[in-house]
Amino acid sequence: MVHRKPGALGACVLMAASGMLGGASLLAMAAFLCIGSFDVFDPEWAWVSALAWNGGMSLAFFLQHSGMIRGWVRLHLLSVVPDAFAGAVFSIASGSVLLAVLGLWQRVPPEIVTVQGSGRWALRVASALALAGFVWGVHSLNRFDALGIRAIRAHRRGGKGREASGPLVARGPYRWVRHPLYAFTLVLIWTCPDVTVDRLLFNVLWSGWIVLAVRLEERDLEALYGEEYRRYRRAVPMLIPRRIRHPMYTGFLLWILGWVLAHGAAVSLAPGVAGDASILYWQRLEEAAVEKRFGDLYRTYRQATWF
Repeated sequence: MVHRKPGALGACVLMAASGMLGGASLLAMAAFLCIGSFDVFDPEWAWVSALAWNGGMSLAFFLQHSGMIRGWVRLHLLSVVPDAFAGAVFSIASGSVLLAVLGLWQRVPPEIVTVQGSGRWALRVASALALAGFVWGVHSLNRFDALGIRAIRAHRRGGKGREASGPLVARGPYRWVRHPLYAFTLVLIWTCPDVTVDRLLFNVLWSGWIVLAVRLEERDLEALYGEEYRRYRRAVPMLIPRRIRHPMYTGFLLWILGWVLAHGAAVSLAPGVAGDASILYWQRLEEAAVEKRFGDLYRTYRQATWF
C-alpha cells in the first residue's frame, strides 16, 4: 500500500508531540507511583463512583495500549500511517491516554496502610533502586525506540525507518529476568508507603494488566524469534531472578541495610555504607579470582546469574 508521507514539518511535529506527550507521561507515571494521586480533578463523587471512574480509566488505557500494538488495530494503523511513523503515533496516543488517567485519577480515602519510620525509608530506597533499574533496563535495549523518534529521523535521512529485529541478545538485567521493565514497574507499584483505597485498586488492576501484558508480549516474541526465544525462556525466569552467585554476600548486604534502617539515625549511615562497600570490594576480589581460575566457564555462569 502506498502511503502519503508526512513532509519535513509534519515529521518534526510528530517527533515533538511524541517527545512531549510520551516523555511527560513517563515522568508523570513515575511521580504518581511514588507520591500517589495529583488531585487535579475533584468532582467530589461518592467513593463507589470514584472507584468506578478510576477502574474505567485504567481499562481504557489497557485496551488502547495493548490493542494498538497488535491485531487488527495495528494492521489498520499501518494501512494509513507509514511504518516509520507508527511508533510516534503510538507514543502520542499512549502518552495522551496515560496523562488523562493520571490527571483525572480520583483519590479515595481513607489510608488503608501508612508505613512510617525505618519501614518508610526502606520502601523509598526500594522505589529508588527500582527506578534506577528501569532506566538501566531501557539502556540495555540498544535499539529500543519507545517514542518512535529514531525511526522518523532514519526515515528522513533516507533509511527504512524502524530497524529490523536483529538476533536475540540478552544484556543487562535481561540476563536474569525476561521482563525486567515490568518487574521494576511492579516494585514501584507496591513500594508506595501510603496506600489509600484508590491506590489499592490501582495496584491490583495495573499488576494484573502487567501480568497479562507479559503473556501477550511473550507470544509476540516467540512468533518473532521462534526456537531462539523458547530457549531463552527456558533458561531465564520471567520476573523474579532465581539464581544468585553470592547468596552469602547478598545476605550480609541486606542485613547491614536493615540495620541502618532499623536505627533510623544518620549516625548509623556511615558505618552502614562502609560495611556495604567492604562487602562489594571482597565480592569483586572473589569474582576476579574465580574467573581467573575457571575462565570462560565462570563467565558463562556469571552472565546467567544475578550478583
